[in-house]
Amino acid sequence: MKKLILLTVLLLVLITTGCSSDNGIYATVGENEITADTFEKHVLLTKISYDVAGTEFPAEGSALVNLKRNLLNNMIESIILVDAAKSKGITIDGEQAASDAKALIDMFEESYGADGYESLLKENSLTTKEFEEFVNKLSGDNLYIYGLYTEVTKDVKVTEKEAETFYTKNIKYYNYSTVSVKTLTFSEKDLAETAFKEINSNGASFDDTIAKYKGQAGVVDASDMGSIFYTDMPEVFSDKVFAIKPGEHTEIIESEGLYYIAEVYAIDVMDPIPFKEVVDDVKEKVLSEKRNTVYEGFFETEKAKYEIKAYYDKL
Repeated sequence: MKKLILLTVLLLVLITTGCSSDNGIYATVGENEITADTFEKHVLLTKISYDVAGTEFPAEGSALVNLKRNLLNNMIESIILVDAAKSKGITIDGEQAASDAKALIDMFEESYGADGYESLLKENSLTTKEFEEFVNKLSGDNLYIYGLYTEVTKDVKVTEKEAETFYTKNIKYYNYSTVSVKTLTFSEKDLAETAFKEINSNGASFDDTIAKYKGQAGVVDASDMGSIFYTDMPEVFSDKVFAIKPGEHTEIIESEGLYYIAEVYAIDVMDPIPFKEVVDDVKEKVLSEKRNTVYEGFFETEKAKYEIKAYYDKL
């Protein structure tokens, strides 16, 4: 659990304000610059986070292009948010930032081994001290952003009526019905289309298709997932599998760069949990959504104050 929490913190602190460098400029945000040198440190940190999570880092293609574009956009947003936090007089606990950074570094060393961690940094032309200073600054910036979020959303409230309206609209989230599914998950659309054709047109059984594709390149998973709740999978996936009968299979379902084909073989229908039993949970979800809406509006207002140039072609 501790490792999971630290990994979550890692993914949240992929932010920077940038500094001048001879390595080229990837973006400007007002007077701030994001240099190639700083950007590559973020790419390295992202790769480390993938390794620690046991997830394959994209080596090429559209997945890598999209990752880098999103990373640069996040860095731009972070500059704006940290500036806004400082303008509002928000302060941070330097000792907390250092402690958070040390916890991350310790996790990296545990994951790679001390020698492996140092070798990784050397491969990327970084000393241990340079990288630790980088992570420490990111941890500090993350505290600024958290403080800003707290300040901007402190007056947001939720009424009982708002909570009940949300519950009624999203009743599926409070229903513990399950479906049992076998699933093929692909990272490549062409491969998913080939498998779907084999099932849909050539009459191949789902079990035989799973056996054929399991372990192949481009196949993320091919297995019997057993019983799942609606909330266990992406909404677009759950909408499809909960809408079909046992013995039926879905069409190709696309979600966040992955392509799914699923076959349902059992359904267990249950009544939704009464509102009064989940009212606190519902209020928390509505509060989170309202806070995020307020915060996003605040960010857009702040962003409009800057002249922003992003050179995606350099990534």
